[in-house]
Parts: sequence; C-alpha cells; structure tokens
Amino acid sequence: MTQDKSTSHSSTGLWFYWFERKPGEEHKWYWAQLCGSMHRLAFLREELTAVKRIPATDLALQRLAYHMETYLIRVYELRERAARLFATVVGYNGKMSLLKGKRIRQNTRKKLTNVDQDVSETYLELLSLIDDDIDLRNQNTHDTFLSLGLLTEHDVYDPQDALLDVQHQNPDMYDSFKKRVREEIRKTVKRYDEKIAKINRLIMKMLDQMDFIDRVS
Repeated sequence: MTQDKSTSHSSTGLWFYWFERKPGEEHKWYWAQLCGSMHRLAFLREELTAVKRIPATDLALQRLAYHMETYLIRVYELRERAARLFATVVGYNGKMSLLKGKRIRQNTRKKLTNVDQDVSETYLELLSLIDDDIDLRNQNTHDTFLSLGLLTEHDVYDPQDALLDVQHQNPDMYDSFKKRVREEIRKTVKRYDEKIAKINRLIMKMLDQMDFIDRVS
C-alpha cells in the first residue's frame, strides 16, 4: 500500500492511499478498476439527480455546474480504465493509442479480426458514446475554462448573472424567467441521467464479457 506523501507529518486522519499493481494480475486489476469507475459514475448520477430538489436556484446552478465538470473527469477516468482492461484481454498491451483515437477508429476495427466480436463491439460502442465528452474534457485546459451558460436564440449568458439582472431590471418577469431556468436545470439533469445510464449499461456488459473468472475457468 502507498500513501499520499503529504501524510508524512501526520499518522492519523483521512488521507488518500493506493495499492500498486502486481505483475501477472493485470486482468483482475483493470477489471476491478473499471468496476470502481462504474460505481463512482453511478454515485455522481445520484448527486446530479439531487440537484433538482435544491430550492435555491443559484445554489442548484452551482451544484449542477460542479457535477457536470466532475462528470467529465469521471468519464475520462472510466475510458482509460476500460481501454486498459480491453488491451489486457485482447493482448494490445503498450499500444493504447490504437484503441482510443477517433481518427483511427476504423483502422482499429480492422486490427480486431482475431478478437471476440461481441467484446470489441461493446468496447467500440462505449468509445463512440463518450467521444464528445472526452473532447469537451480535453478542451478544459490551462487556456480554457469551462462555464455553464444559458443559450438563448440571441446569445449565451451566465444564468446566475441573468437571474440577478432580470430581478433588478424587470421584476415582473423574474418569476417566469426563474421558472425557465429551473426547467433547463431539470432537462440538463435528465440528459446526464440518461447518458450515465447508457454508459453504465455498457460497462456492465464489458465487465461480464471480460470477467477474469470466466476466462481462467
């Protein structure tokens, strides 16, 4: 077991720790890692759903933006672990770039002729499902900061700023505008809820198809 180096001056408390992978246990290790990623994504789904029940609209927007950004981190983590499990199962160790890039996806399909078709199709379906999420996550770099915006027919606005502006400049429209923002929150939560459900169904299928117990029995 390895601990966070920042724990060197403290022997008690809550800190990060991790285990090092042992040689020869790659399949079991990556299977368990992917299973863990699936459970973390399921927990995030519950947190997103809870946003709809937050009475204060400004706080609901803050939580929504936070969970949406966390989703991008979790789905990237999930893709990396799915790729490592797949590579271990099909014997592509050390060639991860062959498995993830959209530009060479078709070439990858051609290289999978000796791999169980159901296994490869499930994996490639997962990649296609989260491609846009990975692109968005990669957009969030040192030079770009993602923000949650309200798109209208005319422009994009910071929803919290827009709520304050309407409240002060046109109080008569405030209730209807806040209602619209709440509806957009519900629609966004529903969109992510359905997306995560699809992802986790594919992950469960992958875990079943690539179960290390079945493959050694």
